[in-house]
Amino acid sequence: MLSEDTSLHGGSRWSRVKSDFSSDNRYKAVRDSERREELFKRHTEELMDEKEQKRYREKEHKRQQERDKQERVAASLKERARQVEAARSAFDRELVKERDMHFREEATHTLKALLADLIKDPDMSWEEARSTLKKDRRWESTDPLEERDKEKAFKSHCGELMSRKRAQFTKLLDEVSTLTLTSTWKEIKKRIKTDPRYEKMSSSDSRRKEEFQRYMKDKLTEAKLNFRQLLHETRVITHKSRQLCDKSEQHWKEIADILKNDKRYLVLESMPEDREDIIHVHMRDLERRGPPPPPTASEPSERLGRRR
Repeated sequence: MLSEDTSLHGGSRWSRVKSDFSSDNRYKAVRDSERREELFKRHTEELMDEKEQKRYREKEHKRQQERDKQERVAASLKERARQVEAARSAFDRELVKERDMHFREEATHTLKALLADLIKDPDMSWEEARSTLKKDRRWESTDPLEERDKEKAFKSHCGELMSRKRAQFTKLLDEVSTLTLTSTWKEIKKRIKTDPRYEKMSSSDSRRKEEFQRYMKDKLTEAKLNFRQLLHETRVITHKSRQLCDKSEQHWKEIADILKNDKRYLVLESMPEDREDIIHVHMRDLERRGPPPPPTASEPSERLGRRR
């Protein structure tokens, strides 16, 4: 088809002449447009002499370089546009994130103010509290918070309320001079029920009783720990004390005379049997361990160094 066209020469351009062949079935037989152009270029190169072919190749090389340059520029511009769009998207996401965080902080402050103003009873349920809070126009401002976050804030508020009430109730019990480690709720209740801190603790008497029992349990645990520490500090009690007490009451009296000068002993006055049991357990432990290890060889020189 190309050979039949005598008007073609080495400088012919495919873009200018391809429309002349478009109706020819042989043109249509080659379906790929790039393949058609390649066959055309090969044919026109054959029509050129050596010099023309060299000039043509040089021109084609320059054209290809220019096309490559334009493609690189276009690709660079496209990549730059992509980077700018990505940076803008990241900025927009960060802006939305900061805005949402600001709204959440504002909502959290509003919710805390609502809880402080309206929720005074730490025994109130979340359902009861929510019904109360919804009646306040500020409740709508807490919409940025999820339900679980609101409930968590409520429970934290109730925990703080209870801690303050418990601290005041503990202080009230500490002020009862007649309270001992064996005091009962019935006895102590009579002495404190007129104090405002009694009512503020809880509207439930069973809850006040629970707090009293917790307080007594903590006091007893603390008293026993302190007494055991006192026994460790009392050097007259040794690994031989249990046997000496079995042989004679004199050693026991000697121990008691020393201990009774310490308030850690006296605080257990209302529980003499428990106190005595603790002493016996301590003596058995010392007996089981045996005599203490002898002083090390370095100890005399260390003491001498300290004297100097």
